[in-house]
Amino acid sequence: MKKLYICCTYYHLLISIIKSLQSNEKCDVLLTTSWNDFKLISDKKLIEKLNKSKIFENVFIDDGILNQLKQSKKGSFKELKKYILLKKYIRNFHINLLEYNDIYVFNYNNPSGRMINKCKIYHNLLEDGTDCFKNNKNIIEGRLSLKKIIKKYILRMDQLGESKYAKSVEVNDLTDVNISNKNIIELSKKDMFDNLSDSEKKNIVSLFIDDSNWLKLNNATLIITQPFFADAIVKTREEQLEIYKDIIDKYGFNDKIIIKPHPRDDINYEKIIPKSNVIEEIFPIEILNFTNIKFNKVITVSSTSVNLIYNCNEKIFLGWEWLEEWVKKYERC
Repeated sequence: MKKLYICCTYYHLLISIIKSLQSNEKCDVLLTTSWNDFKLISDKKLIEKLNKSKIFENVFIDDGILNQLKQSKKGSFKELKKYILLKKYIRNFHINLLEYNDIYVFNYNNPSGRMINKCKIYHNLLEDGTDCFKNNKNIIEGRLSLKKIIKKYILRMDQLGESKYAKSVEVNDLTDVNISNKNIIELSKKDMFDNLSDSEKKNIVSLFIDDSNWLKLNNATLIITQPFFADAIVKTREEQLEIYKDIIDKYGFNDKIIIKPHPRDDINYEKIIPKSNVIEEIFPIEILNFTNIKFNKVITVSSTSVNLIYNCNEKIFLGWEWLEEWVKKYERC
């Protein structure tokens, strides 16, 4: 028996690492990319550590799309056209997927995920982010309806467990899950974390984080950002910056603030807080549970990752409705 995990984000890799550590079967991992986000497959230090760890039998790097897109302008029509026309890349795919008893994917927004459906390969779908299959994204569904249509009918990307080749869909919590797949499996991420040994937690942290001064900043307020501008939820970078400035003014007043930007978030937060308090390292936020740091507050608009942060006194989850009202007010000004 052998398993393959296909990852295009740091969160995907974290979950794959934990599942591999808690499995009695041999596991491989394929690191790939989603659209123009090359951070994971370009992280040479992480890949070197991952190979040395022997957590996976093989670590494959899917850089075919990187070679095709690295010269194209971000967000351009040229890039979209190249993405649609990746037939040569698909034909030359270098892993025999038929060798695996189980294949795990987190989304279909990458060439590897698309190819799995295109080739009618049965697989298991894992959550792209904690609780991301819950029916809680009205503002995104409304503002990104055209994007969804393009993905589904032009790029032929199945969404949210719609693929008939998904043997199962694994979620953190079954409550309010909004997908059509009938074989939904509930597996608590907290239980997964709790079942790790102290040494496993320490090793996982060392894979993603080197010694950082901010790890010593106890009792600070942590703000987890989201790429609202990159995802076309707000119109400008300045608007996104204003969102987090208002959050700091209202919920973090007089607190020591630490901002953890989303991996796809390119906003310059040094305009509102000191550079030393912006976490520049890219890692899955959930591994903060495996460190000694203790937060006073953890604040987010709607990142479900906050559900899996336990080393804090208070969590503030503002929600999509809060964001929708904020955007309406901002656009009226």
